Amino acid sequence: MIKFMKNTKSMNQNTAIILAAGKSSRMGGSNQKSFHEIGGEKLIIHLLNSIIHCDFQNIFIVINQDYENWQLEYIKNFLFKKNKDCFFVTQNEQLGTGHAVLECIKSQEYKNILHQNIIIFYSDTPLISPESIKKLQENIQNEKLGIICGFEYAEKNQYGRILINSQHKIEKIIEYKDYKNDNATQSISLCNSGIIAIKNNILENFLHLITNHNEANEYYLFDIMKFFNDGEKFSFFKIDKDDAIGINTFEELSQAEQIYQNRQRNFFIKNFVQFQNPQSVFFGFDVKIEKFVKIASNVEIKKYSEIGGGVEIESNNSIGENVKIGKNTKIKSFSYIENSIIGENCEIGPFSSITNENSIGEMNIIGNFVEIKRSKMNNNNKIKHLSYCGNLNLGSHNNIGAGSITCNYDGKNKNTTSVGDNNFVGANTSLIAPLTIGNRNMIAAGSVITQSLDDDNLAIERSDQKNKKRK
Repeated sequence: MIKFMKNTKSMNQNTAIILAAGKSSRMGGSNQKSFHEIGGEKLIIHLLNSIIHCDFQNIFIVINQDYENWQLEYIKNFLFKKNKDCFFVTQNEQLGTGHAVLECIKSQEYKNILHQNIIIFYSDTPLISPESIKKLQENIQNEKLGIICGFEYAEKNQYGRILINSQHKIEKIIEYKDYKNDNATQSISLCNSGIIAIKNNILENFLHLITNHNEANEYYLFDIMKFFNDGEKFSFFKIDKDDAIGINTFEELSQAEQIYQNRQRNFFIKNFVQFQNPQSVFFGFDVKIEKFVKIASNVEIKKYSEIGGGVEIESNNSIGENVKIGKNTKIKSFSYIENSIIGENCEIGPFSSITNENSIGEMNIIGNFVEIKRSKMNNNNKIKHLSYCGNLNLGSHNNIGAGSITCNYDGKNKNTTSVGDNNFVGANTSLIAPLTIGNRNMIAAGSVITQSLDDDNLAIERSDQKNKKRK
């Protein structure tokens, strides 16, 4: 048992149990299944993001013994940022869904909390929406036993099938391994998503009674329904097919990616974002875009990035992770930006590279083939052509000429160049860091500046020109 949550006792708590012990054997076994990605983020993070937007007081995650510490910390850190936490319970042997839940409710941490309603999720079913979860939570309040989430899917598939009786209750669930050669069962369109809301007393009193007498020799969670007579049946709650997609293969992972991307595109279109070609734009997890943004074709915006209102992003741009772009800024084609803040009313690109934690103020022009790394820049600067600025602290109203560079690396350390306000740096200038340049200086083109300047200087550093006549 790995604990990341303070033990508390309170009445009527809603608890989420996430089954995340799958080892992705059908995906080559190269990773924990829950750590494959959609939109550049782990499957389990997508699911947790929906769960934390609903009314859950406790989250339990069932893992296998091969999870590494960094993976647990990754989950823990995401929840910490959202002011949430969780318990991890280890399932040493993967003996089925019923066994996984049993391992969870047998844990001391689970027993230390008084639960009422439990919803059991799967980390490989990551796209269930908060809206569906909230409706499920509302419905379980009035149920005596539990509710199973089903969905309509007419095409041939490997989901379990739900059989409904005349009272509109669940008569039986048949797993794929037990009906795969039965065409009549295969033709039933009501499928089992695996997501179940259940009363805690039902879990605690009946789950340990299930057996593994089936084709897979596994303990199926849904066999808990066998212990109730005809007058006591589980209900079912229908969710959208896209909410229920399960991921066991790379083909299904690709299908889930497309569902996620289409959801994002439709959401932004409804919120007044204009696309030239929506199908060519790809979004990472938790991207935020304000109204009246224009996005051309072949654009990628990676996870945790934010685009302000009125921004225009031309074609063939990559906005990397953790980028914030201020209002009315224009990103011209073939630019790459990551881990940086760009202010309002800027003009970036084409062919600009802005990486490694930059903070760029308002009304700056960063032009073609300009690279910015680890730099801070105030307002109204121009760096328009073929320049490299690394570890630069730049004031306001400066002009950095074409081909100018900060020579920040001495072979051992990255050194800083600090430049004040209203300076003109001529083309093809090298600024040898560490270096400080004051205000209102002019540096002649072609200079190599090694000594700091105070204010109001003309700096020229060139070797003498020698002209020799041809004989």
